[in-house]
Amino acid sequence: MLVIPFCHTKGMTSNQLTPKQIVDKNGVSTTRNVNPDKGASTVDGRVSKVGAPPVNKPERSPLVKLNMGTASYTVGHWLVSGSEYELNAPYQRGSVWEPERKRNLIRSLMLGVPTGSIIVNIRPYSSDGFHGAIVDGKQRIEAVLDFMEDRLEVPNAWFEEDDVLSDKEMVKFSELSYSFQRGFKYTTVLPVMEAKVPTIEEEAEIFLLINQGGVEQEESTLNNAKRIAEGS
Repeated sequence: MLVIPFCHTKGMTSNQLTPKQIVDKNGVSTTRNVNPDKGASTVDGRVSKVGAPPVNKPERSPLVKLNMGTASYTVGHWLVSGSEYELNAPYQRGSVWEPERKRNLIRSLMLGVPTGSIIVNIRPYSSDGFHGAIVDGKQRIEAVLDFMEDRLEVPNAWFEEDDVLSDKEMVKFSELSYSFQRGFKYTTVLPVMEAKVPTIEEEAEIFLLINQGGVEQEESTLNNAKRIAEGS
């Protein structure tokens, strides 16, 4: 009587694993489950390709918090000491605020509305004699200087009658009372955050992070700041 051996093939899938003896280059023998179709093996339940090179993990560069100090500078500080700071660093855009926007800032300051922090870098290196650089806030500083130096007129109606020395509809700073001028200079505050990064490239990077976070900037200005941040 002829007996045919039974081979159980029905229901066998390509993902089924079979034991296989593998000897490594040091002569150590191990048993792995090998997929005969795909050459996949499992060691301690982990699937890997036989002979595949190890996967290189990406290089990590954890972020280090930028420690910044806070200060409260009155607008008069910029009138007296503004020349100590580089207002037109090469990553900065030009003077782009129109008079109406400058007036809105003066109005906000008089009302006590928060106007955001000026970002300053106190430079540990010499740069054309400047003590620091205005990284963000150039337009605001220019607006208060234009007002205090009579380059910007504002509505007469904003002031108490006793504080106005002119009947004109729009008045200059010098056409306001001495008490108002003094009060505006030395009690109106622009909050400041001070960084101490060692290079202009890092200054430009801070500028980019601030101005790419939702504040409108011209593409050419951002591209210029990127170029400086990259040291090119």
